[in-house]
Amino acid sequence: MKQLLTLGMVAALLAFACAAHAYPNLSGSTGYIQAPTASVIAPGSFGIAADYVGSKDDNNNQKDSYPIRLQYGVMNALEVGFGYDGNAFDGKSLWNINAKYKLPYEFSGIQTAVGASYGQTPTLPDWGGKELKATQLYVAGTDKFNVGIPLGVTLGVNWTQLQNVNKNSGWRIQLGADAEVYKNTWILADLQSIAKMGDMTGHMTGQKNLWSLGARYAFTQDLSAEAGVTNGMYIGETKKANFFVGVDYVFGLVEQNEKSAKK
Repeated sequence: MKQLLTLGMVAALLAFACAAHAYPNLSGSTGYIQAPTASVIAPGSFGIAADYVGSKDDNNNQKDSYPIRLQYGVMNALEVGFGYDGNAFDGKSLWNINAKYKLPYEFSGIQTAVGASYGQTPTLPDWGGKELKATQLYVAGTDKFNVGIPLGVTLGVNWTQLQNVNKNSGWRIQLGADAEVYKNTWILADLQSIAKMGDMTGHMTGQKNLWSLGARYAFTQDLSAEAGVTNGMYIGETKKANFFVGVDYVFGLVEQNEKSAKK
């Protein structure tokens, strides 16, 4: 009986951690608002997230999007995901697939992961009637600290290629942090350097940084919500900051194991 209770407590903690920290970012991989971390969703678990992202173009017209992401823990340390936004680019859809693998060893307590994503849109008038095909490969290292409050910091680097868009391919540096400022409440921020970047209408804008600032709250071990602002659009940037709000729900074998352990 004690063993079953212990297993139940461990499963509950895993499920809670999954809900609080394995939230799919707006681009798909689990992590911060835009940048990935070294964390992955628990094996056998599904995570589904849906957000509303409200933004305006240069003419102050509302251009809302609704990214939906589904992540699955294939096995220990490996997740795969799929994302879809039917209104990402002036009514044009965007889909993407992604995968992340958490490496089985740590460097001085730093967890590391490698990942990849591929996304595509249909033909875009602003891009000369061409498709956007985006590929990203990355490595991320996450460390945990206690500075009076729990603090997580992630440093990463990625190679991003935006096909059919000149001078948008290259190396990017990613930096992110999350702090549990109150029980079940996290503040998150991330920053990504983008050299010689064009905005998502195809116009060259020079040196740009993709940034995000937000908060997440875990209502239960399965359900979390987020809200904040970002100038990100998929793995590119927009000229203006966008407000976003969304929810994430985790379900699967972790929850089933917890229920079995309590019997």
